[in-house]
Parts: sequence; structure tokens; C-alpha cells
Amino acid sequence: ERYTVGLDARWRVGPFGLDPTISYQWGAYDTQALINTTGAAQKVRGDASAWLFDVIGSYQLGPLLLEMRGTYSTGNKARDNLSLSKRYYEPLDLDTGFWSGGWLGILGLGVDYFNGGGGANIGMDTNVGYDRYGRGSFALRGTYSLTPALSFYGVVSPNWTAEKVDTNTGCPALNVSTSALGCTSRVAVAGSGRPSFAEGDSSYLGTEVNGGFTWRFAPNAAFDLAGYYLFAGSAMDQAESLNGVIVKRDARDGYYAAARVRLSF
Repeated sequence: ERYTVGLDARWRVGPFGLDPTISYQWGAYDTQALINTTGAAQKVRGDASAWLFDVIGSYQLGPLLLEMRGTYSTGNKARDNLSLSKRYYEPLDLDTGFWSGGWLGILGLGVDYFNGGGGANIGMDTNVGYDRYGRGSFALRGTYSLTPALSFYGVVSPNWTAEKVDTNTGCPALNVSTSALGCTSRVAVAGSGRPSFAEGDSSYLGTEVNGGFTWRFAPNAAFDLAGYYLFAGSAMDQAESLNGVIVKRDARDGYYAAARVRLSF
């Protein structure tokens, strides 16, 4: 069972614009969980309750458009039993589109439709939050229209989780068929040392910086060129088991550039 109510609005006054979204989700769900006393599996009833806040503010100054965006969604703590409670937001379908459209290209879907989207971001563009931990994102974007057909833009966006990530976790083992999807969820790592999903230790995912231009060179045709760089935060760190010992690995920065020609009919 899942119920969602919310408010989505659009307000324009002269050069100012405001686009707020507020959504609340609740419900109940059944899972198969192990019982500590017997080790047998039985049906467990859990409850869901989550909030999503997303707002875009804008100001048009001649050919210059200035925008600011903020998003917050609730999440679960690292030690929470997800069979009993879910506090992270679960949309029906985002089609990898959350924070796309020129906002993000690594933590969101880029202009080429290949990078940023899918499961590699552990749900940030399909399920709003990062894994179970929720999300807090902020961005500033400036777009300058040199001509009606040619515009340049730049974005700076720091990102966090609502609850601290347990970085003593890792990725599922990848093979040829699953490697294209990347790390779709964090899993426990076996080995000596602090157990996985015991406590969160970091909430900073990183800051993405990107820029590019759009050239509408013909009716119903546009050329896009963009570059993206992610300064990875400590919440992206992961762990792996080496010789039976859990070893932490630091996340590294990522970057790429992409070009696209789009025809609309």
C-alpha cells in the first residue's frame, strides 16, 4: 500500500519565478524477514512515511537567467530495519529524470542520455534519495542567451544525504551482464572489523560543477555540448573485504564531456 499527496505550483511575478513541490507519502508493506529466535522466515508488516520538498526560484535579468534549486527528502538511518519502517521517498516512476534538464550530469542524467542516469547513483535520479539515506541538494545555475538560438550555462551543486551513510558497506559483485548498471545499492561487507549497517559516518556526497551551451541551429534541431565534474564527497567512500579484513576505499572525483544533436518532430 502506498499513498501520496502533495502540492505542485508555479508562480510568476515580473522577472521572478517560483516553482515549489511538497509531497508526503505513507502506507504499509509486507516483507519476508528472519526471526531471531528461530531463524525461520515469516511475513513482517512495515510502515512507510516520507517527505519530499523541491523548490526552484528564478530571476530573469535581460538575457541572463539566474536560478536556484533546493531539494530535501527524508531517509532511514544506517542501522534501521527496512522490514519494519521506510522513511525514504519512493516515487512511482521518474524515468531517470530527477534533476535532469541541465541541472546535473553525473548525479543526474546528462545531455547524452548515457551518463548519470540509471542505477549507478544508487537511486538519486530514479528514487530521489541516495539509497536508503534520503537527500539534500542545492544548486545555482546561470544561463546567458547570447542570441535567441545560442545560450551558455553553468551550474554548481553541493549534495548531501538526509541521514549519514555507513561507508563500511560496498557494492554487489559485478559481472558482464550487470556491470553496465553500476552500483545500484549498498550491501554488507563480510570480514573482521566494524560490521556493516551499524552506524552512519558521513553525509556529504560531493559537489558537481558543470557547464555547456545549446545551439538551436535549425527549426526543431539543437546541438548541445557540456562538461561535468564531480568533486566526490566522503559519503561516496566504500569498503571491500581483503583477506577477510574490511578495508575502506576513498571515492575519487569523476568527470566527462558529451555532445548531442537532438531532432524534434
